[in-house]
This record gives sequence, structure tokens and C-alpha cells, in this order.
Amino acid sequence: VRLRIYNLAGQPVRTLASSFLPAGRHELAWEGRDEQRRELASGVYLVRLEAGGLSFTRKLTLLR
Repeated sequence: VRLRIYNLAGQPVRTLASSFLPAGRHELAWEGRDEQRRELASGVYLVRLEAGGLSFTRKLTLLR
């Protein structure tokens, strides 16, 4: 499983998960920070989930 946050330029800003997770429901929280723990600006970001050969991308809005 890989769960990453990207900016609208397509650059990864944070990886929330990159490991094996057993089947089932899982929850992860993103506090609006990049890999160096710096606060990111309000705006639109993309979240991409890759698991089991499938991938899903959704928009999300970060409001400060």
C-alpha cells in the first residue's frame, strides 16, 4: 500500500503509508505538513492510493 499527497504540480509532498497492510479498514491522518514537518499552504492537493495493482486519485482541499 502506498498513500501519498501531491501538490497540483504533481510533486509528492508527503508519503503517509508505504508498506504492507493487512486487508481491512485502516485510517491515516494528514496534518497538512510536508515530509520535513513544515506546514503547507492552504489550497488543493491530490491524494493517491496505490494498493493491489489498483490506484485511485482524489482532490482534497487544505484550509488553514
